[in-house]
Amino acid sequence: MNCKTKVVAMKKLFLTIVLTLFTVNALYSQSGYNEIKQLYDQKELLNAAEKIPAAVKKEYDNFDLMVLAGDVYYELERYEDALQMYLNADKIDRNEVHVLKRLGNTNSMLGNHSKAFEYFQDALDDVKGEEAQSEYKLALAEAYIRADSIGKAELIVTQVRDYDDDNPRVYIILGDLYFAQRVYALAKDNYEEALELDPENIEARRKLAISYYWLANREYDQDLANELFTRSLKEWNEITKKAPKDAIAWFEQGKILYFGGRYPDAAKSLYEYVQLRPQGDLGRWYLAQSLYEVGACDSAAPHLQIVASEIDSVKSKARLMLAQCYMQNEEYAKSAAAYEKINAEGELELIDQRRYGQASLFSGDTTKAIETWTKAVVNHPQDEGNCKLSYLLGQLLTSKKVTLEAVDIFKLWLKNESCEPEENQLSQVNYFIGYNYVFATQADTSKNYSDSASVYLNRAIELDSTNYFAWLYLGDIYASQNKNDDAINAFNFINENADTSNQQIITQSFIKLSGLHLDNKDWTSLLKVTKKWLEVLGDNEYGLLYRAVGFQGSGDLENACKSYKKVLGINPNNSTAKQNYAALKCGQSPE
Repeated sequence: MNCKTKVVAMKKLFLTIVLTLFTVNALYSQSGYNEIKQLYDQKELLNAAEKIPAAVKKEYDNFDLMVLAGDVYYELERYEDALQMYLNADKIDRNEVHVLKRLGNTNSMLGNHSKAFEYFQDALDDVKGEEAQSEYKLALAEAYIRADSIGKAELIVTQVRDYDDDNPRVYIILGDLYFAQRVYALAKDNYEEALELDPENIEARRKLAISYYWLANREYDQDLANELFTRSLKEWNEITKKAPKDAIAWFEQGKILYFGGRYPDAAKSLYEYVQLRPQGDLGRWYLAQSLYEVGACDSAAPHLQIVASEIDSVKSKARLMLAQCYMQNEEYAKSAAAYEKINAEGELELIDQRRYGQASLFSGDTTKAIETWTKAVVNHPQDEGNCKLSYLLGQLLTSKKVTLEAVDIFKLWLKNESCEPEENQLSQVNYFIGYNYVFATQADTSKNYSDSASVYLNRAIELDSTNYFAWLYLGDIYASQNKNDDAINAFNFINENADTSNQQIITQSFIKLSGLHLDNKDWTSLLKVTKKWLEVLGDNEYGLLYRAVGFQGSGDLENACKSYKKVLGINPNNSTAKQNYAALKCGQSPE
């Protein structure tokens, strides 16, 4: 191969490499644009938006890509991002009229009205002929409406209508003009005119649906208002069928259903909206409330969490609903924590104070439950809803031996005129007050609440003579006051009237009565009582023990030994029986 032939071959090789690299780059560039364009055409706007940054970084000089990226962002209402993309496109190909129009629209949406008018005017300067200018004039008129320059907008749109009266956009902008002035009937008429010219025009149908909605809101006749709401829903439903990825349609339809109280249907529609517009906080808020209203707290909770962190104006309400949802889902610790945070920022409503206390109780924080419920009851002593709460709180305080606080709560219950006691509940409340006075005396021996306890226990018995616990503690009070006859009568009332289903109270009554006779060394009465005890409840450890002591005290050692032996047969570790049995030398032959 000669030198000339080698040079030619090298040139061909170099040209091949250059062409290959150009083709690869072109294909790669086209691939990035095409992928986003395909997603945009399919209305997969979120997916399209995700791919824009990488594509723009690699194809910073691709005019079509910049315009497309701006269109994606514009439809997603990300106007700042859209503006930047359109500005990029304008730098690549200066004063391209359709880019100027986009720059005008975007600045108008951002409230940069003067700048928007400049871009529209630049576009109009580059377009010749009335019909060719219609698109840009109407866009300018739309911008004037947004800037509240209604007169200028009306002048432009009526001029365009004179020579382009079969253009649907003319009637859409006319409708917008009337809508901005809240003349919804005329707005509706113009949107309907636009749809007659172009039945597939989604924008016109969307705005018609909105007009029906506002006409319904202004209508005093409820039947007519309902009809207008139905028409609006019908239009939105038509849009969602024709354009299932039209986020605005799902939102508006869901909003109408939500405010109409049709929460299940609202939730379905708003769910579709949130899938298309995850950043649509208001739609998410309506969705969360719809789910909450139908009791779907599992589904509502994640949306409430997002709303509570992102929408300041509804943050408190969202947190409150979230706390209630946690409660419904039996996530009591989360519910209590949520209520704690809300409570720290301001006073809870009464119903939520109750729920806060319940969540605290179920999550194991009894102290917080008592604190919260006490505030609810004390601050709202006559509220009907506090009847059950104060009764429960009183019992809780009683179980915690917080005696005098329990007395105060039960007394509030008695004073609450809204409370309608259930069967024997009034007797029970009086019993609990007396019971707590008894234990208050035991807890602080420097104070004696016996007289107060006696008053309430007697009142409990007057209201229900079968309140045997009241009889029991009343007997204790009499015994502490050395009123033995009264104490014996109280204990005997239990023993003579309570049936064996009340074994616990009967056992305690026999023990207390036997103890009184033992203290008095009244062996005859002790043997009489224990005989009845064993007849009523059968052989039992303590009945036999007291009977053995009675025999021993009366000098009947043989029967004492027999009874102690029976006690040890039931409980070989009963120390009193073991000691006395040994002391009496029971079971041993006499010397």
